[in-house]
Amino acid sequence: MLKNITNFKKLIEECQIKIPIIQRDYAQGRIEASVIRDKFLDNILAHLNNNKEMRLDFIYGSVKNDVFLPLDGQQRLTTIFLLYWYFGKKEDKEIDFLKKFTYETRASSREFCQKLIQEEFNTFEDGDKLSEKIKNSSWFLYFWDNDPTIKSMLAMIDDIHKKFNNEEFFDKLELLKFHFIKLENFNLDDDLYIKMNARGKKLTDFEIFKAEFEKFLISNKKNLFKEYFIKNIDGEWTDLFWRLGFKNKHHLIDDAFMNFFYFISEMLHVKNKEKTTVIDFENMKKNISKLIENVYFDDENIDFFFKAIKYLENIANFNKENLSVNFEKNKLALFDKYPDLLIKVINNDKGNLINLQQKILLFIIISNFVENESNINVVNLLDKLRIVRNLIQRIRALKQGKIDYTATLSYEKLHYILNMSLVNAKENIYTYLINNEVKLTNTDISKDSLDQEVYKAKYIQNDNNLKYTIQQLEDYKYICGDLSFFLFEDKELLKFTSDNIDEIFNSQTHLIIRSLLTIDDYVKYIGFAGSGLKYYFGVDDKWEILLTKNNQNDMEDCIDYLNLFYQFFKKYKSIKDEFLDYDSNEILEQLVSDYLNNKSNINYTSWVYYFIKYGDKIFNNTEKREKNYFVWYDEENFNIDKMYGETMGSKYVNTYVKILSEISNIHLIEDEQRSEYIKIADKIEIISCNKNGWLLKLNDKFIIENINSDFVLEKEDEDGVYILKHNKSQDVIEMTQELINTIQDN
Repeated sequence: MLKNITNFKKLIEECQIKIPIIQRDYAQGRIEASVIRDKFLDNILAHLNNNKEMRLDFIYGSVKNDVFLPLDGQQRLTTIFLLYWYFGKKEDKEIDFLKKFTYETRASSREFCQKLIQEEFNTFEDGDKLSEKIKNSSWFLYFWDNDPTIKSMLAMIDDIHKKFNNEEFFDKLELLKFHFIKLENFNLDDDLYIKMNARGKKLTDFEIFKAEFEKFLISNKKNLFKEYFIKNIDGEWTDLFWRLGFKNKHHLIDDAFMNFFYFISEMLHVKNKEKTTVIDFENMKKNISKLIENVYFDDENIDFFFKAIKYLENIANFNKENLSVNFEKNKLALFDKYPDLLIKVINNDKGNLINLQQKILLFIIISNFVENESNINVVNLLDKLRIVRNLIQRIRALKQGKIDYTATLSYEKLHYILNMSLVNAKENIYTYLINNEVKLTNTDISKDSLDQEVYKAKYIQNDNNLKYTIQQLEDYKYICGDLSFFLFEDKELLKFTSDNIDEIFNSQTHLIIRSLLTIDDYVKYIGFAGSGLKYYFGVDDKWEILLTKNNQNDMEDCIDYLNLFYQFFKKYKSIKDEFLDYDSNEILEQLVSDYLNNKSNINYTSWVYYFIKYGDKIFNNTEKREKNYFVWYDEENFNIDKMYGETMGSKYVNTYVKILSEISNIHLIEDEQRSEYIKIADKIEIISCNKNGWLLKLNDKFIIENINSDFVLEKEDEDGVYILKHNKSQDVIEMTQELINTIQDN
């Protein structure tokens, strides 16, 4: 380790001074550093006025090929550089030697320092604000205002002018001396600078990226790309991110840029590499040099990245103007309360992260702008995005025993989807779908799913007026692109459905369910529950499982549901046309009433009859956990329990017992098995109802003798349990109400 006492001029005559990219920005000119700055300048003024030498402590670093890379001393060296510039310009001195002082932290800082030295500047009047005069110069680029080093330098120049306006100290600046230590025994790399930085500040990903990307372009002789990169990285590109507002109190422009870089890099990597995993890319992110080498060795990828930034403003505007939460005319619904996909990538906020499906859509948007030099057909791009959205939205499965879909699109499938001919088609996307075979190999997109999009395309090609109808219907929040059950051949009914589905499924839950049951026993199978089968009817805000196809639906199911909704909307339309002043609830009530008033529909042995007639008692959910899950226990489909939760560990009640409780206004009691039953005084317990009759527990011999003459009772066991047999010509609820009245009268 060698050291000697020297000054700025001697040092810069011996070697170039280069502030390395791993150093932080110049900070002595910052607003918060004003006290330190004033004290430092006052100290210099006092020493120079008295022709006294001033020691500026240690400055040390590495010298490589006559280039000094300061490890500590950057701030003091920069201030002395500015003092030499100030007095040199004011006193008309030769200052070309200052060209050997340069900043590598940002290209803009480097260019500013060179311009400051080269350009003429001779206005040093008392009271002048030199920073404003510099900024008003023709050579000053407006986006330099965003460079913290330049802002800090300008502030320091203003303060130097205030304190030294009446002085001529150019030759005296050699009195400012420091201990110069050359760490010649170390081959300093970025890691050592990070560890030994006097401020202990770790380099950001952005700072490392700039150095590594420039180094990569130079070492691979990509000179045109290098010049473009150096020109824009700390200038136009940074300014672009500021102008677009990709900043807030939680995010820095540097972070925003890197988030965008990582996204583009990931998607280019995935598109070009057939077998890759999310872990592969995350590992590459840990080493930016490796990531750059892997992704950007191909000139096409560099060009893509640069053009993606070039057209970023257009891409941002497209996202804001054409993506929506739910249906809006001439927009694409993403069913996400934060539909701006670019903002998701740029900010990378927890709670608003971009998912795999959305990554595909955003990359398609960016690719279209890049490939078409921003001259895109908005309508065709939106149509393509819509089709892709529908296809990848349907890569999902029903959660076992639940009423929720879970996306099953895997990271490994992105490569195949991004390379689909459909995704890269240039012509009208509907024409392309109809006239070309789209291969689905390894995409997890089913042929049925693709066929649906072809079917829609034919509808639209045959009648363009149906485009709005189809898009409005498939953008409905419970359908999300899947019209498996709604592509009616009756185009008038299709339009009616599109216009009215929202009002219908915002009606009272029990009326929706009961009116659908008047068409068919549509109940949706969910899975097993204990010793029975679990079914679902629909509930507020959870209609998507009912309205869309899932992995448990076969072709026969699809036809059944298509017919169900066709008949349902047809009847709904008929009543609406007849009773013009009816609202949706009144129309549904009329559907139920018409069904029950038709004697041919009455079947006292069918669960459907009871669910339609007493549905307001069955589906009047009072607990948050109630999702209208029911369990079937017999082949005759009569012994049915209502579940209060999602598992058999939750409380449950026999459906007919619940109806009886609601009608008779008798409170339900929970037993040790979490099953609910009715108890009337100490005389009778009504436990359940199945295909054979009501299961009762009778405690009074007198009651047994009296009711046995009017009702058919069969003893079940010695503990007082009886079966009250059904009368096939009588409503079982009404019959049991008579029993209760008889008991209460006695």
